[in-house]
Amino acid sequence: MTILSIGAVALQAAPKVDEPILEYIKRTWAALAGSNRTLATSAVDPKFQPEADGRWPVYISAADDHARVEEQLRREIPPGDLRLIDLRTLPSGRAPTAGLLYLPQPYVVPGGRFNEMYGWDSYFIVRGLLRDGLVTKHRRWSMISCTKSAITAKS
Repeated sequence: MTILSIGAVALQAAPKVDEPILEYIKRTWAALAGSNRTLATSAVDPKFQPEADGRWPVYISAADDHARVEEQLRREIPPGDLRLIDLRTLPSGRAPTAGLLYLPQPYVVPGGRFNEMYGWDSYFIVRGLLRDGLVTKHRRWSMISCTKSAITAKS
């Protein structure tokens, strides 16, 4: 697995000289996308250190079937990448200090360098996807499923 540094993502998404802004935005949607296939890369958080065994925590909702999620990830992630994540159940009553929230569907992260999604940026991402005609093509990028997963995980 190749883990891109923040600088590499920024270079990949940097606008070309004299490129119209709307073309630049449309070109960079793929760089902003995350999914189960990219989970091992997405779980790396430069603000924290990995666990002592080198793995990064990925949290699933207590309402999710841990075995089913793990089996799904085995089908979608190469074994070497799967060994880099520690799939955990989200603790109730308190937020973990670090880790990525598992989302069952592909998603778009604002800016390409953050793992966090908030209501305001999700709103503008959905508007951008709609404007570029990508919601119907990539229906699973819908923020609705992401929001449902986050709400379920917090309850």
